[in-house]
Amino acid sequence: MKIDRKRRLLVSGMAASGSLGLSDIVRAQDAWPSRPVRFIVPSSPGGGTDLYARLLAQALTDAMRQQFVVENRP
Repeated sequence: MKIDRKRRLLVSGMAASGSLGLSDIVRAQDAWPSRPVRFIVPSSPGGGTDLYARLLAQALTDAMRQQFVVENRP
C-alpha cells in the first residue's frame, strides 16, 4: 500500500515539473504561422481546381485572420 502511494506522488511530481518547463518553451515561440500560408495547386490557373482553392483560401483567410495564398504549379 505504501509503494502505490509513493509511486503516485513520484508520478504527479514528475508531471508537475514537466509542465512547468513547457510553459517557458511555449512563451518563447512566435504565433503560428508567422508568414502567409501557401496552397500549391497542381493545375493551370482558371480551372475548377484553381477556383475551388481560391474560394477555400478566401474563406480560411476570413475565418482565421491569417493570409492564405494560392500558387499554381502545373
